[in-house]
Amino acid sequence: MGQYPLAFERIKANPPLMSDLKRAQDFLNAGDGARARELVSAALRDNPFDEAAWELALQLSSTDDQREKARAGLLRARKNSSGPVGPLTPVLSPRLAQDVDFGAIGQPERSNAIAGQISTPSKSFLAEAIVTWLLYYIGLGVVGLGANIYFLIAANRYREAGYEVQNGGCLIALLAAHMVLFVLGCLVALIVLVAPMLMSGPTPAG
Repeated sequence: MGQYPLAFERIKANPPLMSDLKRAQDFLNAGDGARARELVSAALRDNPFDEAAWELALQLSSTDDQREKARAGLLRARKNSSGPVGPLTPVLSPRLAQDVDFGAIGQPERSNAIAGQISTPSKSFLAEAIVTWLLYYIGLGVVGLGANIYFLIAANRYREAGYEVQNGGCLIALLAAHMVLFVLGCLVALIVLVAPMLMSGPTPAG
């Protein structure tokens, strides 16, 4: 177990999941990544906030997408943890190091992965905000409102997944401005329709 000291220490600190994660660790050491992934997935279904399971999931990741999901899951688990949590320091076995294609990712991310550092993934919604503004600007208010709400829901999902959402405030500001203009438009229309009726007064009899 000397190859993965931190993950194994967390497994020992979580007895209910120790059996599955210990078996996953054994399969991982033996080079059977498929069996290890099955056990780690089962452990995460039982407890989505288990740090040891997410650390093993990160070590088992073979694609950029898998690594991003594992990092986001580990960050959520750390935020959910009540006690102090130290930095992740995974130590890859030679076999696993061959499976992880560090050449497929950028140099900063490669350095972070090797050093065991985890950076918060981010998602920018600037393009979505510009599209929403254009829809409002050309007069497609209903379409713009629908797009605005859809992008806000998407931003919230990314935030819940552990991403740092950028420019989400632009979408909120656009929605607020649209609602204010809509209310003002309704008031103006009401005044235009009602004012002539009030000014004309009652029609004299006979």
